[in-house]
Formats: sequence, C-alpha cells, structure tokens
Amino acid sequence: LDRNTLPTFNFQFGMQHGQTYYISAVAGNQLVPGIVDPNDDCISVAQGTPIVFYEEPTAFMSGDLSICEGETAGLNIEFTGDGPWDLLYDINGELKEIHGINANPFTLNITPTSNTTVTLINVNNENCDGDVDGEISIEVNSELAVTNVSTKCNATSTVYNVMFEISGGDPNSYDVSGVFGSITPTPPYIFTSFEYVSLLNKINNFL
Repeated sequence: LDRNTLPTFNFQFGMQHGQTYYISAVAGNQLVPGIVDPNDDCISVAQGTPIVFYEEPTAFMSGDLSICEGETAGLNIEFTGDGPWDLLYDINGELKEIHGINANPFTLNITPTSNTTVTLINVNNENCDGDVDGEISIEVNSELAVTNVSTKCNATSTVYNVMFEISGGDPNSYDVSGVFGSITPTPPYIFTSFEYVSLLNKINNFL
C-alpha cells in the first residue's frame, strides 16, 4: 500500500479503519536511491509489525430548545467512530460525565429549572480521544396562566367581549382555541374575543 525510508505511515486512501496492516523492513539492492528493487533475487523482508488505524470519535449536537418549567429537554447527540463512547459536557459551568454510551444517536435528558446552556467538551472511546462540536441553549418558561377573566358588555347588554390575561410560557406561541379573538403583541398579553351576541338579546329577538 505504501513505502517509506522511515517506519512512519499515515492512513491512506482505500484503507479501512479497524483492519490490521503490517509494517515490514525490506533489504535488497536499490532500484533508485532509497527504494529497494522489488524484483531483487536477494530481497529480504522482515516479519511485519501489526498496526491498526482507528477512526477518531466525534460527537455533535445542535438546535436550541424552549420548554416549560418542570419539562425535560432531550438533547440529541450523534457520534462517529466505534462505541462505546465516554462524553464530557458542561452545564452552566459545571462539568459532567457519562461513560459507556452505546446508543447512537444518544438522547441526553436534562430538566433545568432556569435558562441553561449545555456545551460538549470531550469525547473518547477505547482507542482514541476525539473532537466535539455543539452548544445548545435551553430556554425555561414559567407555567402558563390565565388571570383577570372578565366580560365587557355594550350599553344595551346586547353584545359582549370576553377578556383575560395570559402569562408564562413562550409568548411567541400563545394561541387560544375555541374562541375567536386577538392577543396584544406586547405585555401584558391580553386576549380579547370578538363580539358575541348576549343570551338576553337572543331571547328578546325571539320574543
């Protein structure tokens, strides 16, 4: 596959990780300076020294998350190289380790109580240290709450609106089902329904 004047070789195109190769010293007449003639009748090949090239492990994750208080964030981590893997990561400045990971991809479950940043620090397997790439921010939103529920009628009590305040959670994802209306774009987030005809007005019209 390759030859060199020194017993130093790199992983070559076409070679396979995990396969055993042999480095052998060769003595004989020179074909050109530094290169032994492979057709030399007196060529001598020493017993080969076995070597194995292992694929360097890597770990990767991406994608910021937004959860509510008490929920668990599942961080998806993908590996390359041979498992099992040992992983070192950082949570808001605190180092943590997981050993003997066999699943790929692997889900790292975290239940933070406040906004949290998780950063991959190092990965290794039985054979090599590897490279990591990934930092995820987890936004923790307070629990959704609906308060200050009220109704507003017109002067004749013939139509009314339902109003209430929404807090907690992710304001960008607020949605009210079952009632049509609108939500103010800035806090406090007030939902106001479209006008509804009152029951009294319906009875009067029927009578």
